[in-house]
Amino acid sequence: LQEHRSGTVLGRYQLEMVVEGGYLELMRYLQELETMPWKFFWQQVKFQTIEYPRAQSRLQLYTLGAQHG
Repeated sequence: LQEHRSGTVLGRYQLEMVVEGGYLELMRYLQELETMPWKFFWQQVKFQTIEYPRAQSRLQLYTLGAQHG
């Protein structure tokens, strides 16, 4: 947690997702995430082929936001 000059406390919110699809589908999905109004920071992306052409990707993302309570 970090306190902003205005007195607002910022929290880090982590998200882990598992998605399936090919490499190009993953790239399109990540591009769509980047166009969303919320800003995500990428911590890690693991791409693993399950059975060609199917692949599974594990995404670790986080965002910052005001913490309430």
